[in-house]
Amino acid sequence: DVAKRKRYPFLPNPCGEIVLACWGGYCVVGDLCLANADTAEEALKGGTELTKFLIRTNRLPTLYRAEVDRTNRIGVSQTGIHEFAFKVFGCDWDALVRPNVENGGDDFWRFQQLLRDTVASMADAYSGKLGVAPPHTLGTIKPSGTIGKVVFCTEGAHLPAHAHYLRWVQYAL
Repeated sequence: DVAKRKRYPFLPNPCGEIVLACWGGYCVVGDLCLANADTAEEALKGGTELTKFLIRTNRLPTLYRAEVDRTNRIGVSQTGIHEFAFKVFGCDWDALVRPNVENGGDDFWRFQQLLRDTVASMADAYSGKLGVAPPHTLGTIKPSGTIGKVVFCTEGAHLPAHAHYLRWVQYAL
């Protein structure tokens, strides 16, 4: 349950797909594009909906049914973090790495903990409603390069390398 889980905000980590190949299971990760949220409330709502979606995805027919039933692994991943931190909390990079009350960084990191707690509470409640095991994993911040480009935001927790980009996408007809 939520109270027993360690209380850490989302942390960037390497992908676990290599381990899943040994145990059986799938990488059920969804991107929460914070850059598209205009308020903290919108971001929290997105987190709860994505949590339910990922748990429902685990109910689809699967080759590794026993492992999926046992662990119900999900990963609510954040992308567009820097745009969101700046837009909603007024944080620049310095505020994120050296947070305090004056620069808005403290508020941003409190929000990160609230988002994590919200996802954990929804995961437990929704799993209970469906009569399935609560997820063993909840969140991550994956690099999200392609997804970040599709929704036009920074990838995961990466800083933009340049002030402007010119991206040309071409498809063969």
